Amino acid sequence: MTRTVAMLCLFVSGPLWAVSSLIERFSSGQFPVPVEILKQVEAEYAGKAQILEFEVERRGAGQRYDILLVEQSHRRRVIGLRLDGHGELLRKEVESPLNEDDALTALMALQRRGIALSELVQQGINAHSAYLVELSLDHDRGISYLELDLINTEGKHTLAYDLITGERLEDW
Repeated sequence: MTRTVAMLCLFVSGPLWAVSSLIERFSSGQFPVPVEILKQVEAEYAGKAQILEFEVERRGAGQRYDILLVEQSHRRRVIGLRLDGHGELLRKEVESPLNEDDALTALMALQRRGIALSELVQQGINAHSAYLVELSLDHDRGISYLELDLINTEGKHTLAYDLITGERLEDW
C-alpha cells in the first residue's frame, strides 16, 4: 500500500516538477522565453513560410523547440525546424507534403486577418501571466482557431482563439 501511494505521488508530482522547472528556466533569464523564439522564427521566415505548430520540449538541463512551418509559395510543403534552447538551429528538414486541409484553412484565415501569430499568442500569455509551451493552428466545427498550451505557477492551461475575430473560444 505504501509503495502504491509513493508511486502515485511520484506520478502526480512529475508533471508539476517539469512545469516548475521550465518556469524557473524562463523566469531566471537562463533561456529566452518561448514567445521570443516564436517571434525570431516569424521574422526569419517572413514572406516565405508560416508557423503551423510550435512546441517546447524539456531536455535535461535545457530544452529545445520543434516548429513546423508551411511554405507560402508551395502551400503544401512543410519545413521542420529543431532549435536549441537559445534559438540556434539544430536541424532543418523539408518534410512530406501537408495533407491537412483544416490546417491550410486555418493558415489562410490568419493570413487574411493580417496579424502576426505571435500577437495572438501574446494575448494568451498576458491574460494568464504564463509561458508558451505549445501551439497549433487548426479548423474544426467551421472555426479556424489557434490552440495554445501555456504554463504558469498554477499549472498548465489550454486556450483557443478564433483566428478570424481574435476572440477567445471559451468552451473549446
